[in-house]
Amino acid sequence: MKRGIFISYRRDTGSTMARMIYDRLRLEKKYQCFLDVEKLNVGNFHENIIAELDNCRIFLLILTKNALDRCSNPSDVVRQEILTAEEKGLEIIPVTSEDFQWPDTMPEGLEMLGNYNAVQYVQIYSDNFFEKLYSFIENVFKEDRAKEAANRKAELAAKGTELAANTKDKLKSIGQSSANTLSDFGKATSSAAKNFVVDSLQKKKVNPLPIAVAVAILAVTALLIVLLGERWKIMIPVAIAALVLVIVIWRKKHPSQSEAAEGGEEDSNGGDSRS
Repeated sequence: MKRGIFISYRRDTGSTMARMIYDRLRLEKKYQCFLDVEKLNVGNFHENIIAELDNCRIFLLILTKNALDRCSNPSDVVRQEILTAEEKGLEIIPVTSEDFQWPDTMPEGLEMLGNYNAVQYVQIYSDNFFEKLYSFIENVFKEDRAKEAANRKAELAAKGTELAANTKDKLKSIGQSSANTLSDFGKATSSAAKNFVVDSLQKKKVNPLPIAVAVAILAVTALLIVLLGERWKIMIPVAIAALVLVIVIWRKKHPSQSEAAEGGEEDSNGGDSRS
């Protein structure tokens, strides 16, 4: 937010008043002020003035006796400063001296000066003058801060909406991916159970116990998937390992008829070899 104050004045009649206001604003309120005799750099005068106006928010126009008389001249410096400040949107605050009088006819192009509230400087009431001037300045900065806060709030709200939308899309994508993976896992386990049953039937060795255990493992696994949320994937190898372990243990305790026959033949052959 710009907080600079540009002080414009007529040098032959307003330099003393401009310097007094400049000092009070800086020393009492620590405002950032521009006064050409203090800060103007060497180089093109007009370009330097425009550069300084770009850094300011308020344009204090010191109006002393006959200050506007020469403003009808297009090349007049005070006129150029006023028009540039108006063009750049600076808040113009006219400050009139005791001997200043508004002309009956304003210079062409400067008619808008009559629309601004002026602050009159009266020497014996100088304290009241500065209190009013400070109030004008602070009101401008207060409005700017309110606008800046509103803009920041709107930007944060827009970013929040965008973040919420992105998060929703991401969760939707994760959910779809999880559903696909869960479906693949279900198909794989279903196929494994089917193969196990078919194999048992082919070997005529059907026992419902391992099937029941496998189904129980699958049910527990599904429950843990629901409880674990995004961490459900770690259950896949655990479930598969448990299922394989159950099958291996059951096979060892309940060998098929062909395996039993092979075992018997080995025992018989072994007996023969020892005799």
